[in-house]
Amino acid sequence: MKTITRRELYDLVWSKSITKISKEINIKESVIRGICQSYKIPLPINGYWSKIQFGKEVEVFPFIDDFEGSDIIELFHFIPTPYEEKKKEDVILIEDFVKETLPSYPTKLENPLEVIIETQKYLTRKDNYNYYQSRKDNTPFINVQVSTKELIDRSLLFLDTLLKQFIARGHEVLSENWGTKVIIQKHSLPIRMRESYNRVKKTNPKWYDSEDKVANGVLCFQIDESYRRIEWRDSDSVKLEDKIPSIIAKFEEICYQRYEDDLQKIREDIRKHEIYKLIQARKQVVQIHLEKFNKLLRESKRYRKIQDMRTYVDSLKKIESDKPELKEWIEWSTSAIDWYDPLIKLDHPYLKDVDRETLTVKTLDIDVENWYDNYNTHEYEYDDKEEYWHDDY
Repeated sequence: MKTITRRELYDLVWSKSITKISKEINIKESVIRGICQSYKIPLPINGYWSKIQFGKEVEVFPFIDDFEGSDIIELFHFIPTPYEEKKKEDVILIEDFVKETLPSYPTKLENPLEVIIETQKYLTRKDNYNYYQSRKDNTPFINVQVSTKELIDRSLLFLDTLLKQFIARGHEVLSENWGTKVIIQKHSLPIRMRESYNRVKKTNPKWYDSEDKVANGVLCFQIDESYRRIEWRDSDSVKLEDKIPSIIAKFEEICYQRYEDDLQKIREDIRKHEIYKLIQARKQVVQIHLEKFNKLLRESKRYRKIQDMRTYVDSLKKIESDKPELKEWIEWSTSAIDWYDPLIKLDHPYLKDVDRETLTVKTLDIDVENWYDNYNTHEYEYDDKEEYWHDDY
Protein backbone atom coordinates (compact mmCIF):
# COMPACT_ATOMS: atom_id res chain seq x y z
CA MET A 1 0.00 0.00 0.00
CA LYS A 2 1.72 3.15 -1.26
CA THR A 3 -1.17 5.64 -1.19
CA ILE A 4 -4.50 5.89 0.57
CA THR A 5 -7.29 8.45 0.64
CA ARG A 6 -8.41 10.23 3.76
CA ARG A 7 -11.74 8.40 3.63
CA GLU A 8 -10.06 5.01 3.26
CA LEU A 9 -7.78 5.71 6.22
CA TYR A 10 -10.77 6.87 8.29
CA ASP A 11 -12.63 3.62 7.52
CA LEU A 12 -9.46 1.65 8.33
CA VAL A 13 -8.80 3.16 11.77
CA TRP A 14 -12.48 2.67 12.75
CA SER A 15 -12.50 -0.95 11.56
CA LYS A 16 -9.52 -2.29 13.50
CA SER A 17 -7.05 -1.17 16.15
CA ILE A 18 -4.01 0.92 15.24
CA THR A 19 -1.80 -1.88 16.59
CA LYS A 20 -3.11 -4.28 13.93
CA ILE A 21 -2.93 -1.63 11.21
CA SER A 22 0.71 -0.90 12.17
CA LYS A 23 1.67 -4.55 11.67
CA GLU A 24 -0.18 -4.78 8.36
CA ILE A 25 1.27 -1.69 6.67
CA ASN A 26 4.63 -1.70 8.53
CA ILE A 27 4.34 1.82 9.91
CA LYS A 28 4.76 2.75 13.56
CA GLU A 29 1.65 3.39 15.64
CA SER A 30 2.91 6.85 16.59
CA VAL A 31 3.38 7.68 12.90
CA ILE A 32 -0.17 6.55 12.05
CA ARG A 33 -1.56 8.72 14.83
CA GLY A 34 0.49 11.64 13.55
CA ILE A 35 -0.83 11.14 10.01
CA CYS A 36 -4.41 11.11 11.28
CA GLN A 37 -3.81 14.28 13.26
CA SER A 38 -2.25 16.05 10.26
CA TYR A 39 -5.08 15.05 7.91
CA LYS A 40 -7.90 15.72 10.43
CA ILE A 41 -8.97 12.08 10.69
CA PRO A 42 -10.66 11.39 14.06
CA LEU A 43 -9.51 8.34 16.02
CA PRO A 44 -11.36 6.11 18.52
CA ILE A 45 -10.83 7.09 22.16
CA ASN A 46 -8.99 4.85 24.64
CA GLY A 47 -11.05 1.80 25.57
CA TYR A 48 -13.06 1.86 22.35
CA TRP A 49 -12.08 -1.64 21.22
CA SER A 50 -12.58 -3.12 24.72
CA LYS A 51 -16.14 -1.79 24.74
CA ILE A 52 -16.72 -3.26 21.26
CA GLN A 53 -15.43 -6.61 22.53
CA PHE A 54 -17.91 -6.67 25.40
CA GLY A 55 -20.78 -5.30 23.37
CA LYS A 56 -20.99 -1.95 25.06
CA GLU A 57 -22.18 1.25 23.45
CA VAL A 58 -19.42 3.36 21.85
CA GLU A 59 -19.21 6.78 20.24
CA VAL A 60 -18.06 7.06 16.62
CA PHE A 61 -16.77 10.44 15.50
CA PRO A 62 -17.90 11.42 12.00
CA PHE A 63 -15.59 11.92 9.03
CA ILE A 64 -14.46 15.53 8.53
CA ASP A 65 -15.07 16.66 4.95
CA ASP A 66 -13.73 20.18 5.52
CA PHE A 67 -10.01 19.76 4.78
CA GLU A 68 -7.95 22.13 2.64
CA GLY A 69 -5.02 19.81 1.94
CA SER A 70 -4.64 16.89 -0.45
CA ASP A 71 -7.09 14.02 -0.13
CA ILE A 72 -4.36 11.50 -1.12
CA ILE A 73 -1.90 10.32 1.55
CA GLU A 74 1.40 8.91 0.26
CA LEU A 75 2.33 6.30 2.80
CA PHE A 76 5.73 5.41 1.33
CA HIS A 77 7.12 8.55 2.99
CA PHE A 78 6.42 6.94 6.37
CA ILE A 79 7.65 3.41 5.68
CA PRO A 80 10.75 2.58 7.77
CA THR A 81 14.10 2.79 6.02
CA PRO A 82 16.27 -0.34 5.56
CA TYR A 83 18.42 0.90 8.44
CA GLU A 84 15.38 1.12 10.75
CA GLU A 85 14.23 -2.29 9.58
CA LYS A 86 17.64 -3.78 10.39
CA LYS A 87 17.59 -2.22 13.85
CA LYS A 88 14.17 -3.72 14.46
CA GLU A 89 15.37 -7.14 13.27
CA ASP A 90 18.44 -6.91 15.51
CA VAL A 91 16.26 -6.21 18.56
CA ILE A 92 14.05 -9.19 17.70
CA LEU A 93 17.10 -11.47 17.38
CA ILE A 94 18.46 -10.25 20.71
CA GLU A 95 15.04 -10.74 22.32
CA ASP A 96 15.12 -14.37 21.15
CA PHE A 97 18.66 -14.73 22.51
CA VAL A 98 17.66 -13.28 25.89
CA LYS A 99 14.59 -15.53 26.10
CA GLU A 100 16.79 -18.54 25.40
CA THR A 101 19.50 -17.67 27.92
CA LEU A 102 17.12 -16.05 30.43
CA PRO A 103 13.70 -17.76 30.34
CA SER A 104 12.44 -15.64 33.23
CA TYR A 105 13.77 -12.50 34.90
CA PRO A 106 15.42 -13.41 38.24
CA THR A 107 13.81 -12.33 41.50
CA LYS A 108 17.07 -12.16 43.47
CA LEU A 109 20.82 -12.14 42.98
CA GLU A 110 22.25 -15.57 42.20
CA ASN A 111 26.02 -16.01 41.79
CA PRO A 112 26.46 -12.27 41.17
CA LEU A 113 29.48 -10.90 39.37
CA GLU A 114 32.37 -9.65 41.50
CA VAL A 115 31.70 -6.06 40.52
CA ILE A 116 28.08 -6.40 41.71
CA ILE A 117 29.25 -7.71 45.09
CA GLU A 118 31.77 -4.89 45.54
CA THR A 119 29.25 -2.26 44.44
CA GLN A 120 26.71 -3.67 46.90
CA LYS A 121 29.26 -3.40 49.71
CA TYR A 122 30.00 0.19 48.77
CA LEU A 123 26.35 1.24 48.48
CA THR A 124 25.36 -0.27 51.83
CA ARG A 125 27.90 1.90 53.64
CA LYS A 126 27.42 4.95 51.44
CA ASP A 127 25.68 7.78 53.29
CA ASN A 128 25.77 10.50 50.63
CA TYR A 129 24.06 11.02 47.25
CA ASN A 130 26.32 12.58 44.64
CA TYR A 131 26.44 12.73 40.87
CA TYR A 132 30.00 11.49 40.33
CA GLN A 133 31.50 8.63 42.31
CA SER A 134 34.92 7.04 42.39
CA ARG A 135 36.92 4.67 44.58
CA LYS A 136 40.32 5.43 46.03
CA ASP A 137 41.31 1.76 45.95
CA ASN A 138 41.40 -0.57 42.93
CA THR A 139 38.17 -2.38 43.79
CA PRO A 140 35.82 -2.89 40.80
CA PHE A 141 32.82 -0.63 40.92
CA ILE A 142 29.66 0.47 39.05
CA ASN A 143 28.47 4.04 39.25
CA VAL A 144 25.04 3.83 40.93
CA GLN A 145 23.13 6.81 42.36
CA VAL A 146 19.83 5.88 43.99
CA SER A 147 18.20 7.02 47.22
CA THR A 148 16.46 3.92 48.69
CA LYS A 149 17.42 0.34 49.57
CA GLU A 150 14.65 -0.95 47.32
CA LEU A 151 16.16 0.81 44.32
CA ILE A 152 19.66 -0.36 45.30
CA ASP A 153 18.51 -3.98 45.25
CA ARG A 154 16.63 -3.49 42.00
CA SER A 155 19.58 -1.70 40.37
CA LEU A 156 22.06 -4.42 41.35
CA LEU A 157 19.76 -7.18 40.09
CA PHE A 158 19.24 -5.33 36.80
CA LEU A 159 22.96 -4.68 36.33
CA ASP A 160 23.91 -8.25 37.18
CA THR A 161 21.36 -9.59 34.70
CA LEU A 162 22.35 -7.14 31.96
CA LEU A 163 26.11 -7.66 32.30
CA LYS A 164 25.70 -11.45 32.28
CA GLN A 165 23.80 -11.11 29.00
CA PHE A 166 26.64 -9.07 27.54
CA ILE A 167 29.13 -11.73 28.62
CA ALA A 168 26.90 -14.50 27.20
CA ARG A 169 27.00 -12.70 23.83
CA GLY A 170 30.81 -12.82 23.86
CA HIS A 171 31.45 -9.26 24.99
CA GLU A 172 33.77 -8.09 27.76
CA VAL A 173 32.95 -6.23 30.97
CA LEU A 174 35.81 -4.24 32.47
CA SER A 175 35.44 -2.84 36.00
CA GLU A 176 37.87 -0.48 37.71
CA ASN A 177 37.81 1.91 40.67
CA TRP A 178 36.32 4.71 38.56
CA GLY A 179 33.47 2.63 37.10
CA THR A 180 32.51 -0.13 34.69
CA LYS A 181 32.38 -0.28 30.91
CA VAL A 182 31.20 -2.78 28.32
CA ILE A 183 33.72 -3.60 25.58
CA ILE A 184 32.46 -4.69 22.16
CA GLN A 185 34.82 -5.06 19.20
CA LYS A 186 37.58 -3.21 21.11
CA HIS A 187 35.28 -0.22 21.74
CA SER A 188 34.12 0.55 25.26
CA LEU A 189 31.00 2.23 26.61
CA PRO A 190 30.89 3.31 30.28
CA ILE A 191 27.67 2.56 32.15
CA ARG A 192 25.85 4.29 34.97
CA MET A 193 22.70 3.67 37.00
CA ARG A 194 20.80 6.53 38.51
CA GLU A 195 17.49 7.59 39.96
CA SER A 196 15.68 10.36 38.16
CA TYR A 197 14.78 13.53 40.05
CA ASN A 198 12.44 16.48 39.91
CA ARG A 199 13.55 20.07 40.21
CA VAL A 200 11.73 21.77 43.05
CA LYS A 201 12.03 25.48 43.71
CA LYS A 202 13.32 26.43 47.14
CA THR A 203 11.26 28.46 49.55
CA ASN A 204 13.96 31.08 49.88
CA PRO A 205 15.93 30.75 46.64
CA LYS A 206 19.22 32.48 45.96
CA TRP A 207 20.44 33.60 42.57
CA TYR A 208 23.06 30.83 42.49
CA ASP A 209 20.95 28.14 44.18
CA SER A 210 17.23 28.29 43.45
CA GLU A 211 16.23 24.62 43.04
CA ASP A 212 16.50 21.32 44.87
CA LYS A 213 16.85 17.96 43.14
CA VAL A 214 14.31 15.59 44.64
CA ALA A 215 14.56 11.89 43.73
CA ASN A 216 11.31 10.56 42.26
CA GLY A 217 11.84 6.77 42.26
CA VAL A 218 12.20 6.41 38.46
CA LEU A 219 15.14 4.15 37.67
CA CYS A 220 17.42 5.05 34.72
CA PHE A 221 20.30 3.30 32.97
CA GLN A 222 22.83 5.30 30.96
CA ILE A 223 25.66 5.06 28.49
CA ASP A 224 27.76 7.51 30.48
CA GLU A 225 29.98 9.12 27.86
CA SER A 226 30.94 12.72 28.59
CA TYR A 227 30.12 13.98 25.10
CA ARG A 228 26.96 11.92 24.62
CA ARG A 229 24.63 10.23 27.07
CA ILE A 230 21.97 7.73 26.01
CA GLU A 231 19.42 6.83 28.65
CA TRP A 232 16.72 4.21 29.18
CA ARG A 233 14.23 4.70 32.00
CA ASP A 234 11.07 3.28 33.52
CA SER A 235 7.89 4.34 31.78
CA ASP A 236 4.25 3.88 32.67
CA SER A 237 3.90 0.92 30.33
CA VAL A 238 7.40 -0.61 30.14
CA LYS A 239 9.82 -1.22 32.98
CA LEU A 240 13.55 -0.91 32.58
CA GLU A 241 13.97 -4.68 32.96
CA ASP A 242 11.91 -5.25 29.80
CA LYS A 243 14.23 -3.00 27.78
CA ILE A 244 17.31 -5.25 28.12
CA PRO A 245 17.16 -6.45 24.47
CA SER A 246 16.92 -2.90 23.11
CA ILE A 247 19.78 -1.81 25.42
CA ILE A 248 22.03 -4.62 24.17
CA ALA A 249 21.07 -3.83 20.57
CA LYS A 250 21.99 -0.17 21.02
CA PHE A 251 25.35 -1.02 22.62
CA GLU A 252 26.20 -3.38 19.75
CA GLU A 253 25.00 -0.89 17.14
CA ILE A 254 27.23 1.87 18.52
CA CYS A 255 30.33 -0.30 18.94
CA TYR A 256 29.94 -2.11 15.61
CA GLN A 257 29.51 1.23 13.85
CA ARG A 258 32.64 2.61 15.53
CA TYR A 259 34.51 -0.56 14.61
CA GLU A 260 33.35 -0.22 11.00
CA ASP A 261 34.37 3.45 11.06
CA ASP A 262 37.84 2.40 12.24
CA LEU A 263 38.09 -0.16 9.44
CA GLN A 264 36.95 2.44 6.94
CA LYS A 265 39.58 4.85 8.23
CA ILE A 266 42.25 2.14 7.92
CA ARG A 267 41.09 1.37 4.37
CA GLU A 268 41.15 5.06 3.54
CA ASP A 269 44.65 5.42 5.03
CA ILE A 270 45.86 2.44 2.99
CA ARG A 271 44.28 3.88 -0.15
CA LYS A 272 45.88 7.28 0.44
CA HIS A 273 49.23 5.63 1.19
CA GLU A 274 49.08 3.71 -2.10
CA ILE A 275 48.15 6.89 -3.95
CA TYR A 276 51.02 8.70 -2.19
CA LYS A 277 53.48 6.02 -3.29
CA LEU A 278 52.23 6.29 -6.88
CA ILE A 279 52.55 10.07 -6.72
CA GLN A 280 56.10 9.80 -5.34
CA ALA A 281 57.06 7.28 -8.03
CA ARG A 282 55.58 9.56 -10.65
CA LYS A 283 57.46 12.53 -9.20
CA GLN A 284 60.71 10.58 -9.35
CA VAL A 285 60.11 9.84 -13.04
CA VAL A 286 59.21 13.45 -13.69
CA GLN A 287 62.32 14.58 -11.76
CA ILE A 288 64.53 12.35 -13.91
CA HIS A 289 63.10 13.82 -17.09
CA LEU A 290 63.31 17.34 -15.67
CA GLU A 291 67.00 16.81 -14.92
CA LYS A 292 67.47 15.59 -18.48
CA PHE A 293 65.70 18.66 -19.82
CA ASN A 294 67.79 20.99 -17.66
CA LYS A 295 70.87 19.23 -18.91
CA LEU A 296 69.67 19.74 -22.49
CA LEU A 297 69.03 23.40 -21.74
CA ARG A 298 72.46 23.89 -20.18
CA GLU A 299 74.32 22.08 -22.94
CA SER A 300 72.40 23.90 -25.69
CA LYS A 301 73.38 27.20 -24.07
CA ARG A 302 76.97 25.99 -23.88
CA TYR A 303 76.78 24.93 -27.50
CA ARG A 304 75.63 28.40 -28.56
CA LYS A 305 78.48 29.94 -26.57
CA ILE A 306 80.91 27.49 -28.19
CA GLN A 307 79.64 28.44 -31.64
CA ASP A 308 80.22 32.08 -30.75
CA MET A 309 83.70 31.26 -29.48
CA ARG A 310 84.57 29.22 -32.60
CA THR A 311 83.37 32.08 -34.79
CA TYR A 312 85.58 34.40 -32.77
CA VAL A 313 88.62 32.08 -33.15
CA ASP A 314 87.98 31.77 -36.90
CA SER A 315 88.02 35.57 -37.11
CA LEU A 316 91.34 35.59 -35.27
CA LYS A 317 92.78 33.06 -37.67
CA LYS A 318 92.07 35.43 -40.56
CA ILE A 319 94.33 38.07 -39.07
CA GLU A 320 96.91 35.64 -37.62
CA SER A 321 99.36 36.33 -40.48
CA ASP A 322 99.31 40.01 -39.63
CA LYS A 323 99.79 39.33 -35.89
CA PRO A 324 102.05 36.36 -35.23
CA GLU A 325 101.62 36.70 -31.43
CA LEU A 326 98.01 35.42 -31.83
CA LYS A 327 99.11 31.92 -32.80
CA GLU A 328 99.66 30.73 -29.23
CA TRP A 329 96.37 32.30 -28.10
CA ILE A 330 94.46 30.67 -30.96
CA GLU A 331 95.93 27.26 -30.08
CA TRP A 332 95.03 27.60 -26.41
CA SER A 333 91.54 28.89 -27.26
CA THR A 334 90.90 25.97 -29.62
CA SER A 335 91.91 23.41 -26.99
CA ALA A 336 89.80 25.22 -24.31
CA ILE A 337 86.76 25.28 -26.63
CA ASP A 338 87.17 21.54 -27.31
CA TRP A 339 87.33 20.96 -23.53
CA TYR A 340 84.15 22.99 -22.96
CA ASP A 341 82.24 21.56 -25.96
CA PRO A 342 79.63 19.02 -24.61
CA LEU A 343 79.99 17.03 -27.83
CA ILE A 344 83.80 16.69 -27.57
CA LYS A 345 84.84 17.16 -23.92
CA LEU A 346 88.50 17.02 -24.76
CA ASP A 347 90.90 16.73 -21.81
CA HIS A 348 92.82 19.87 -21.00
CA PRO A 349 96.02 19.84 -18.95
CA TYR A 350 95.06 22.89 -16.90
CA LEU A 351 91.25 22.89 -16.99
CA LYS A 352 90.74 19.29 -15.92
CA ASP A 353 90.19 20.45 -12.33
CA VAL A 354 87.42 22.87 -13.38
CA ASP A 355 83.71 21.95 -13.35
CA ARG A 356 82.34 22.43 -16.87
CA GLU A 357 78.83 23.17 -15.54
CA THR A 358 79.67 25.82 -12.95
CA LEU A 359 83.10 26.86 -14.26
CA THR A 360 84.50 26.73 -10.74
CA VAL A 361 87.60 24.94 -9.47
CA LYS A 362 86.86 21.53 -8.02
CA THR A 363 87.93 20.59 -4.50
CA LEU A 364 91.24 18.80 -4.97
CA ASP A 365 91.60 17.25 -1.53
CA ILE A 366 88.79 18.08 0.89
CA ASP A 367 90.56 16.61 3.93
CA VAL A 368 93.69 18.68 3.37
CA GLU A 369 91.68 21.82 2.65
CA ASN A 370 89.56 21.38 5.78
CA TRP A 371 92.69 20.78 7.83
CA TYR A 372 94.30 23.91 6.48
CA ASP A 373 91.19 26.03 7.08
CA ASN A 374 91.06 24.84 10.70
CA TYR A 375 94.77 25.33 11.16
CA ASN A 376 94.73 28.76 9.55
CA THR A 377 91.89 30.01 11.77
CA HIS A 378 93.21 28.47 15.01
CA GLU A 379 94.70 30.95 17.48
CA TYR A 380 98.06 29.97 18.92
CA GLU A 381 99.93 31.68 21.66
CA TYR A 382 102.86 32.12 19.27
CA ASP A 383 102.65 34.67 16.54
CA ASP A 384 105.05 32.82 14.31
CA LYS A 385 103.35 29.55 13.26
CA GLU A 386 106.48 28.19 11.59
CA GLU A 387 108.43 28.64 14.80
CA TYR A 388 105.63 26.96 16.74
CA TRP A 389 105.64 23.91 14.51
CA HIS A 390 109.41 23.69 14.37
CA ASP A 391 109.87 23.87 18.15
CA ASP A 392 107.18 21.40 19.16
CA TYR A 393 107.44 18.87 16.39
